Amino acid sequence: MPESESNKRKYFRVVAKIPLEVRFVPLDERNGISSEILHEFIPSAKGVMPTNQDDWDLIDWMKVLNEKLDIIITCLAQGKAPVAQSKTGSGMELTFVNISAGGMSFISKKGYNPGDVLSLKMILPENTPLTLLLYGEVVFSKTVKTDFDVNVNFIYTSNEIRNDIATFVFNREREILRTGLE
Repeated sequence: MPESESNKRKYFRVVAKIPLEVRFVPLDERNGISSEILHEFIPSAKGVMPTNQDDWDLIDWMKVLNEKLDIIITCLAQGKAPVAQSKTGSGMELTFVNISAGGMSFISKKGYNPGDVLSLKMILPENTPLTLLLYGEVVFSKTVKTDFDVNVNFIYTSNEIRNDIATFVFNREREILRTGLE
């Protein structure tokens, strides 16, 4: 039986718990906005732990490990991701999202109207975490108890960023399948 047009999706979706910060973008701030990669963590120039006994190489590599451990410990202790302060100063909260390369849905304390543009700062927790600033247009927002189920389509997004999100979705799906089979 063929699917209706409204049920067809262009991209695969997956549920994940990620650090997320949402901000409404007023009309006067919407000119010239575009999604961007804010931070891509690169473990080291060589990519592997140095094998020689040069103290400076080892020190640099240990600094990278220390930075990763600090991020992990802070996330576990506070339940939120340590990132630079946003314009709102609220920080990022760990949030369940249903994400694809084309958009996402999430539960929010605030309701939004169709057509609203939201700034979505998030960290995709891969082997090398990726911090993204995306923009989404609200498709719909419905009340769920005291919160709102918000669905957005990503806008002003490059193919590179869409590919990064698609890679995250693929890896997350693979992880879900692997843990389900064990």
